[in-house]
Amino acid sequence: MELGSWDKAIIRSIFSTFVPIAGYFLVMGWLAENNNTDFVGYLFSMVIVLATYLLFSVVGWCVIGFPVHWLASKYFNQSLWCYFVALVLFVIFITGFVGMFGAAFYGSAAILQAGLFLYWLRKLKT
Repeated sequence: MELGSWDKAIIRSIFSTFVPIAGYFLVMGWLAENNNTDFVGYLFSMVIVLATYLLFSVVGWCVIGFPVHWLASKYFNQSLWCYFVALVLFVIFITGFVGMFGAAFYGSAAILQAGLFLYWLRKLKT
């Protein structure tokens, strides 16, 4: 059973997904405040968002991502259907806790991370 360079792929997918999330929060914070003088407040907010995002991402990969990748590699020959089913179940599960908007936000982050993970995994393998 070949798992590939999963550790490098996970790290790259986590940090590649953070860029659009950080951009979203910077733009939304700027639009909400419409005040260009509070740059330190934006920077501090980004540090908090980064820390929370990294915590949720690492926990998510340990609890959901890596077991799904292991199962897909061992039993399903890394079929994309395994990742798709796991993502759909994740979005359905998270909807009960954070509602539709939160599920769309966390689900899109999870889909982007999973897609980048599979891309980096295949790219690093060759």
